[in-house]
Amino acid sequence: MFNMSGPHPFRREDCLARYGDAGTVIADRVPDVLAGFRDRGWSVPDHLDRVYDSTAAANAFGYRPEHGVRQLLRDAGDGQ
Repeated sequence: MFNMSGPHPFRREDCLARYGDAGTVIADRVPDVLAGFRDRGWSVPDHLDRVYDSTAAANAFGYRPEHGVRQLLRDAGDGQ
């Protein structure tokens, strides 16, 4: 079984902080994403209870995601 997802910026050591203070972890790892949420008036999550890792799919199949949260922000900026 494989998780197929876009890339994520988190590290294993972020697990507890992601659940208890996701905004700080997001600010540390991807401040541009945090700014993008705020610019659009979107709520920054208080916690992230799961993150899908597609490393196994990348290793087995050469899977390389084309879209991630930055694409979501670009599309939202374009009104999509």
